[in-house]
Amino acid sequence: MARSISQLRRGLLLFLALFILSGCGRVLTVVYYSDPPGAVLYQGQQSYGFTPVTLKYNIPEEMRKQGYVDLQGPYVLWASGAKAEASSIRADIGFGRYLQQFTFVRPNVSGREVDMSFALELERLKLAQQQTQLMQIQVQTLQNLFENLNRQQSPALLNTFRNCTSNVSGNMIYTQCY
Repeated sequence: MARSISQLRRGLLLFLALFILSGCGRVLTVVYYSDPPGAVLYQGQQSYGFTPVTLKYNIPEEMRKQGYVDLQGPYVLWASGAKAEASSIRADIGFGRYLQQFTFVRPNVSGREVDMSFALELERLKLAQQQTQLMQIQVQTLQNLFENLNRQQSPALLNTFRNCTSNVSGNMIYTQCY
């Protein structure tokens, strides 16, 4: 029994070693942040949206063998026009490090208040979107509940509520049945 467990361990370790060395992780994922958040990330002329942004890079075999990859030219622009750039970012991909992050720090130039206000507005927008999604789920749940209740009720009650509609306004859900 002890021998079979030892063989199983060795087999598992061999499998894991082969898995890691075989290059199954051929995609490098880099999460770009900015301080303050909300700067627009660019690489070349391509815009990728407001930070934080996650980009994926396919890594060729020769770069995986050397253990690092150089990423060219990402930069960010804040609402005030402030810019931070990196001419090159060296990502160490040795030992399976295929998830990395990079933070652009805003230079000490005028307009920081504008960028902080913009970051707060982006955060408020994100929270409002999350609230809207939750309310839509609640509306769908209520509609499903009414449909189930209507199916279970007697024909007399079924004729009472033929159609129900729900609307979201602010923090309230209004349901009207007729």
